[in-house]
Amino acid sequence: MLVHLDEGFRNAAKNMAVDRRRRCRELGRVDQSQGQDEGQKTDWEFIGAAGELAVAKTFNLCPDLGVEAGKADFILPDGRTVDVKTVNHDSRGKNLLVKESAVHCDAYVLVEHVGFSRYKLVGWASGETVRATPVGEVVANCHLVKADQLRNCNCKIFFEGRNRSELPAARQSSPPPPLSEPAQSRRCAVPFA
Repeated sequence: MLVHLDEGFRNAAKNMAVDRRRRCRELGRVDQSQGQDEGQKTDWEFIGAAGELAVAKTFNLCPDLGVEAGKADFILPDGRTVDVKTVNHDSRGKNLLVKESAVHCDAYVLVEHVGFSRYKLVGWASGETVRATPVGEVVANCHLVKADQLRNCNCKIFFEGRNRSELPAARQSSPPPPLSEPAQSRRCAVPFA
């Protein structure tokens, strides 16, 4: 599934990247970003933030516009957590890599940056699937799920009915269930189209 991010989304990703880099320095966090200098590190952060926005746009989810890097990127209305991992088009392996210290989410989505403003949603895996893979077999301290083992992002099992902004089916007469507390704090004022 290919997603195009227009200028507004790219500007949001740039702001997210700059804010996250600044906040990590303020908190004295260990810098795990790739790159030789601050500019390259911010570029990598931009690619990751844009990957999150591609998922947000596709599934009409509220992105985490804050600076809390390293936590779940989305909390679905039913309370499940989703983390997005983005790889660049020139990466050697287009596989889902999750650090052993960061396997706390319910699902992981792999996004590939394929061009200037284009992002491909490669697939997703459940947290159980990720945690079941051996650590360090391919990359030190990481779980790895090969791209061909990921589930299709068009799969309705995971995303269907998880977003309050969906229109109810004609046969439904009652409103959707109330949001859980964590999700209420992350609702968007304006849903992405």
